[in-house]
Amino acid sequence: MRIIFVIDQTYTHGGIQRMLSIKANYFVRKNNYEVIVITSEQKEFSPCYEFDSKIRFIDLGINYERFKSYYNPINLFKIPNHVLKLKKVLKKLTPDLVIVCNHGTETFFIPFIEKNIPKIKEFHFSKSIEKSSRENSKNLIKKNYFRFSDYIEGKYNRLIILNSEEKK
Repeated sequence: MRIIFVIDQTYTHGGIQRMLSIKANYFVRKNNYEVIVITSEQKEFSPCYEFDSKIRFIDLGINYERFKSYYNPINLFKIPNHVLKLKKVLKKLTPDLVIVCNHGTETFFIPFIEKNIPKIKEFHFSKSIEKSSRENSKNLIKKNYFRFSDYIEGKYNRLIILNSEEKK
């Protein structure tokens, strides 16, 4: 089985990066799966956690401006290139499964590329934090953003959440 993990980068210390290293190593060592990690902004840095030497890394080199919003024109203009590069790599690699680890721009377009490949979205944050904002917001932009996010999440084959409380 060929599994692709999609994440922005693996060079900073964080929970998502740590969980990715544990899962990727497990799939390679225990199940003998082929694992590929696709990043959008690795910038030639080494991963901060240990990954088995059998795990392949592909960096798309998108390099979003981290100190600007994803909605900033500088970053918005990078999205089409990101979509095209990721689509090309997925088509070439023909994975059995794609797992999106973080909540970056790829969250919003991965369900729509190479639709025949099953896709899983992981949530490494509590959605209950945004619950009151969802329920009490009078801001039309926020309400539409939440609706759009719900629509996108519905396009994934599976969602992985932190705990059973998040199902509510």
